[in-house]
Amino acid sequence: MKKIISLMSVVLSFVFCCVLSSCSDSYNTVIENFNHKYFQEEASGERVYSIYSPGFDKSTMLADSYDLKKGVTLSLMAPDGGLSYKWTAVVKDVEDKNKENETDIGDKKNLSYRLPGVFRDDVVNKLVLTVTDYAGTEYKDTALIIIE
Repeated sequence: MKKIISLMSVVLSFVFCCVLSSCSDSYNTVIENFNHKYFQEEASGERVYSIYSPGFDKSTMLADSYDLKKGVTLSLMAPDGGLSYKWTAVVKDVEDKNKENETDIGDKKNLSYRLPGVFRDDVVNKLVLTVTDYAGTEYKDTALIIIE
């Protein structure tokens, strides 16, 4: 019985080696062929996100809302083409719920802001981005800031 099992092992090993050696493609070639067939390479040029881009919509400068935890840094980038940039935090007043306090928190194209800062976790917070172009036209977008 041991001889039969040993003979079967040798035969199966030989068949397995023959099957593997009959493959003309290496592992990397198979992967490359798969990638070329199912995935297309993107254009090599960098995409420019600008207020002057065709189809630019000012309401897409920010997401509708950002759900964030205390202690994280909110990092956002405004579109190109602005002469000036203004990031404003709008926070409901704790004592007078009909009043909102506005605080400028950035004046560059990019915003890197450590939370909570002026934002609070017990009231409605908004972030307003205002981009002004060289002709003086303002583009504004607003996002809710939700702090956990």
